[in-house]
Amino acid sequence: MESAIVDWMDVIDKYYLSDFIESGGSAFKLLLTRGDQGISAVLDEIKALAESRGYVYVQVSAAETRVDRIDQFFFAVARQIDWNTLIAADATNFLRSRDYDIPEGIGPGDTAAIAELNGSDHEDLLKEIRRATKQEITQDRRMCKEFRTAVSQLRSALFFPRNVTPSDAETVSGWLRGEKVSAAALRDLRIYSKIGRHNAREMLIALAYWIAKSAGKGLIVGLDLRALLQTGKADSHVGAESSAGVGFEIPPRELRYSCAALLDAYEVLRQFIDETDEITHCLICAVAPSGIETDEKKSIFKYYALQSRLLSEVHDVDRQDLLGATVHLVAVGVERDGHDE
Repeated sequence: MESAIVDWMDVIDKYYLSDFIESGGSAFKLLLTRGDQGISAVLDEIKALAESRGYVYVQVSAAETRVDRIDQFFFAVARQIDWNTLIAADATNFLRSRDYDIPEGIGPGDTAAIAELNGSDHEDLLKEIRRATKQEITQDRRMCKEFRTAVSQLRSALFFPRNVTPSDAETVSGWLRGEKVSAAALRDLRIYSKIGRHNAREMLIALAYWIAKSAGKGLIVGLDLRALLQTGKADSHVGAESSAGVGFEIPPRELRYSCAALLDAYEVLRQFIDETDEITHCLICAVAPSGIETDEKKSIFKYYALQSRLLSEVHDVDRQDLLGATVHLVAVGVERDGHDE
């Protein structure tokens, strides 16, 4: 039983994006297509709808990111976040919430001009920013400590560039993106631990919450899982600087998942489902070929903990529930039951 993409999108827009996610809800959806057909179309539709509704949309592919590791998943999300834009929006919202007028052409970091235009003392404005940063970010327990520290440093880099320089801000951003950064520089910024499997999920939860609080309605993640069903060994590749001195970029190879890695990936998905009461303002839409149900070696039936959460719902004989955890979709123009859409 399959449904058209447009029908599912209407349901998601009405029951999730228009209010539920914005209000602090979260959900995980597994969308199945016929083979590889329609996966890109589904992700494109989700992206267009999310951005039209004012959400931050990111897309993660299992072919490029090790989705069996939650830290790699978080880094893939963080690399797509425009941290400078979000920090600027956060700062602008903060100032306007305190009735400061910010004329067009003046950035939120120009505190001297903003204070003058609003008839305020510059030092008083800076004191208010320091006090509010401590109250609104540093002491907000809905975000994990590492994330609170990182965001407060990025805000300080905007308002107090003498204390937190642009290079300091780049160090924090690189740490969030999973890049190699100086441990000594991080310690100077009061960040003492790496992002790994032990804290990446808490970082993702904090990110979704902070996005909604600062600059948007929440976070929408499109997750392409087709690589989980791929078999065979990936082609080896050579980096851009080969021994022969070839100066062109070689496309990265696609990841392949062993049986153990596949089960780890399914465990990551299972945790997303079970943590919908903890994460807020977040919708994760995983899209995969229908073979993820039927493949003899790689189906989710190989991992009962995930199967029981996705496929154990009561189903109508004649039609599927478009609000269900698992939905079979067919792209417009693809034949379904002998007829064209």
